Amino acid sequence: MATLYGVGGSPFVRKVRVVCAEKNIPYDHEPVFPGQVDRKISPLGKVPGWNDERGPLSDSSIICAYLERTRPEPALYPRDPYEYARALWFEEYGDSALLQVFGPKIFFKKIIGPRFMGQQFDPAEIQKAWDEEAPPLLEYLESQLAGDWLVGKSFS
Repeated sequence: MATLYGVGGSPFVRKVRVVCAEKNIPYDHEPVFPGQVDRKISPLGKVPGWNDERGPLSDSSIICAYLERTRPEPALYPRDPYEYARALWFEEYGDSALLQVFGPKIFFKKIIGPRFMGQQFDPAEIQKAWDEEAPPLLEYLESQLAGDWLVGKSFS
């Protein structure tokens, strides 16, 4: 059985978990922190790492692409080349632009730091990120909606 390495609080680990859930892919979960994952699984020490009968992989986008190719149904990426490219763009947008604000400035300060590390943060800092930095990012996504989905006519 495949093994997914990484802590559940990581948005990158959660991305792989969603793909596995949607595709009904069984896996074992080893909750390891970044830097603690075996470098044979993830050479950069980042999470997630993935290991199955074919060997190890790292990086959530790489793992998701692999799972899409090895388990093509249900398809989570569009088949049309342009829509596929747009889906990759929105994945990158989420992994970079959205994560820069929602990760360390909101989710970490509101959830991870206080609950798991005993750290407290000024609520005004969190609110400032929510009020000033999040809206343009979300407005862009809303401007890209052509219906119920960002790309194509189904969940991707």
